[in-house]
Amino acid sequence: MTAQDGGEDDADAIVNNQRIPVAMFHDDYRGGSRFLITSGVVEYSPNVPENIGGPFTGFNTHVATYLNSSTRINIFVSQEADLGATYDEDEGWFVDDEEQEGDGFNQPALYELANEYSNYADTDRLIITYAYPLEQDVEDQVFNQEGFNTEEDVNDFLF
Repeated sequence: MTAQDGGEDDADAIVNNQRIPVAMFHDDYRGGSRFLITSGVVEYSPNVPENIGGPFTGFNTHVATYLNSSTRINIFVSQEADLGATYDEDEGWFVDDEEQEGDGFNQPALYELANEYSNYADTDRLIITYAYPLEQDVEDQVFNQEGFNTEEDVNDFLF
C-alpha cells in the first residue's frame, strides 16, 4: 500500500518522514495527490493584501504538475525546505539528489500533498500545507503503473 491509499505502511512511503512546508492557491489544492515539480524558481509571488499579512515572503514559486490529471499549478515551497532533489534544466523536472546519474534516465522526484491544510493568514485564497517526498521504491511503483519508463514517456505526459 502507498501513503495515498491510506494503508498502514503510510510512513514507509515517505522519505524519512520528511515534510516540506508549501503554500498554494486554495482552488489548486488536492489533498493526497501526487505531483512533480516541473520548473526551477519562477519569479512570481501572489499578491497578499497588507491587512492580512503583507508581502508573501519566505517561499519560492515553482510550477508543479499533478500526476493524476496533468493539471499544472503554482506551488510555493518554503525557502528553508530541502526538497531532496535538484532541478535538472535538461530534463525539465526535479530529480532526486541520489538518483542523478550521467547516462541513465533521471526519474522525476515525486511528492504527495498532505490531507490537511490551514489558511494563510486571514485569507481563504492561499493555504499552507505539507508535501512529502516519496521513497524510491514507491516512485518506481507509481511510475511503472503510469507507464513512465523513459524520459520520453515523462515528456509525453508533461507536454
